[in-house]
Amino acid sequence: MRGVSALLLGFLLCWQSLSAQQAPLMLVYQERVPASNPEEDPNLPIQAPLTAFLNEIRKVRVEWYQPTHPAVQQVLQARGLAPSRAEQPDTSLLMQVARAMGATYMLTVRCTNGKKGQIQYACTLWQLGRRAPLWQSEGIQQFTDETYQNALMSLLRTLAMRMNQEAFADLPTLPEKPQPPPTPQSQPPSLPADTPQKRLEQLIREGRLREAIAPLRTLINQEPTNLAYRLQLIQIYRQLGLEGLAAQAVDDALALFPDDETLLNLWARSLQESHDPPQVIEALQHKLRENPASSTLRLHLFDALLAAGRTDEAETVLTPFQNTDLPEVRWREYLLQGAKRRYAITGEPVQGFGEQAGLWWTIVSGAFTDFANEILDLRRLASDPAPNWKQLRERGEKLVQQILEFGQWVGRMQPDATLQKPYQHVRFGAQLLGQSAQHMARYLLSRNNEEAEQAATLRIEALRELESAQPKPE
Repeated sequence: MRGVSALLLGFLLCWQSLSAQQAPLMLVYQERVPASNPEEDPNLPIQAPLTAFLNEIRKVRVEWYQPTHPAVQQVLQARGLAPSRAEQPDTSLLMQVARAMGATYMLTVRCTNGKKGQIQYACTLWQLGRRAPLWQSEGIQQFTDETYQNALMSLLRTLAMRMNQEAFADLPTLPEKPQPPPTPQSQPPSLPADTPQKRLEQLIREGRLREAIAPLRTLINQEPTNLAYRLQLIQIYRQLGLEGLAAQAVDDALALFPDDETLLNLWARSLQESHDPPQVIEALQHKLRENPASSTLRLHLFDALLAAGRTDEAETVLTPFQNTDLPEVRWREYLLQGAKRRYAITGEPVQGFGEQAGLWWTIVSGAFTDFANEILDLRRLASDPAPNWKQLRERGEKLVQQILEFGQWVGRMQPDATLQKPYQHVRFGAQLLGQSAQHMARYLLSRNNEEAEQAATLRIEALRELESAQPKPE
């Protein structure tokens, strides 16, 4: 009997040791918004369901931040901080706690009740050793009183699935925890029934996505209002490149959940991938009339209008978001300022999101090109037989001021991991462009050809930096 017990204990310890080596640790912290009414906490209970969904993907071990954890106290003492700092840690403190715990990742999550019928969320995933976030997601999930619980569960599961796809794709999937071998005195346990759920889990675990469709559709037929199953089916279709089936699955789900923001986001993305810009705008306008409260549709329509150069219409679409401090709204306001060349408008730093990388680059490249052409035009006009030097000097001084304001506008952006490298090229290019304009302005004052040559060289270098910032096609 002792031998069997020892064997069983050794089996479990070996499995735990193997899992610990394979699964990196992720520290999770829920950012809590202060309650304006003590009786109504805006922060939603996410710890248990999010932990369960993260455990389902079997990529990381999850540990939630606790102010009383020994690692927290250790970091506070090492930094000479008051114990009260543990209650509201900043990112720097959380990263140090994660390092002290031996974690590889640190995730911050904010999930709150917004306006009536809305869940506001923001997630930022950090990998220790990286200066920029590894992954981010922010947005709004719509719900009714009857669908609140389903909406919250759907949102949390979707976030876990997205992290699995977009941040943890290269991590190995851990095997399920094995059952200990039966003792000689006990009867072998009966095997569980071969249910569609178990077949689905096994097929996904083995990477047999095409075969996983059948049991997943069976589960959807059994539970047609289970949004998580429908989202999983859409995800599998997209992974397999079956965009037509994915679009149909989105339409089927929207028939049951017409206000679900996750589905509306998938619908809008599918629309943009398969239609021309005018058709996209028309379809989004029609859909927004059907769902006027949808923030997701409104933001997608704004992006489409701005990309088409219809800035006045885009500004009108953004009007209902006035006095809204959501990061994705402030980001669109920032892009609109750039598109309308309102560089002199000052403000706080703005978080930039890689999903609009192409739109952002179009805006900055348009400004770069116009400024570079103006420098070239000044040099051409100065070569005329009888140039108007006073007028040229005024244009040169104005150009220097405009590029200075443009550089300040560029500097307000705080890029995410996707935009980090393009942003560095654009910011450096803006500095070079400003120096080029200054040399041209000095040339118009002194008529020293060396200044003009330096302006031309810096202008070319600035345009090269812009070219390096262009998003690469997928």
